Amino acid sequence: MSVVKFIHRLERINDLIRRGATGNPSQFASRLQISESRLYEILKELRSLGLPIIFSHTCNSYRYEGDAGIEVKIFGRPLREKEMEESIGGMGLSPYHNTKNFINILMPSKIF
Repeated sequence: MSVVKFIHRLERINDLIRRGATGNPSQFASRLQISESRLYEILKELRSLGLPIIFSHTCNSYRYEGDAGIEVKIFGRPLREKEMEESIGGMGLSPYHNTKNFINILMPSKIF
């Protein structure tokens, strides 16, 4: 899965949960265009990161307990010489290549 698609999926999951608009697991999976089993895997992984995601039978939707959510941040910085060397299997780059960016994806915001 591409990074962009991954980020969009996380944003969609977060939006639906925050709005209480997921529906039941089958509907939620359908809204995300994934299988129900894949949905359960994603929810399990998000919970393991500390997100308090619960299913409310009253609202017929997943929701967060308390003030929680997902925040994805992408930022760049020039690579250090050592990082440049390691990023291409140990072959060195000239100083003119120091504009390469190092990308971090942070999620969820509650953890960081």
